[in-house]
Amino acid sequence: MRIGDLRHRITIEEKNYTSDGLGGQVEAWQEVLSCWANIKPVRMTEAYLAQQVGAEISHRVTIRYCSEIKAGMRVIYGDRIFNIVGVIDEEERKRFLTLTCKEMTP
Repeated sequence: MRIGDLRHRITIEEKNYTSDGLGGQVEAWQEVLSCWANIKPVRMTEAYLAQQVGAEISHRVTIRYCSEIKAGMRVIYGDRIFNIVGVIDEEERKRFLTLTCKEMTP
């Protein structure tokens, strides 16, 4: 991977829960990292949810290494949201991470 390939500006967020003051919890997303990335679509499958057809698109997002990134977080790119399914340090040299992500489109 060349550094010039990281041309998409993304934000990675983590889900947090805070008290709502009434004994319940409110889900909120907090920014963990803002960085440059390479986003590549890998495959697309159709999903049938609630009698509506949608497309589930899998992507590979490559970023510089960051030890804080884990599955369950999400990537924001413009108005698109990608849920992180897996995190791989492919060369195990702590240089780049490959995030396996899923994007649901209506």
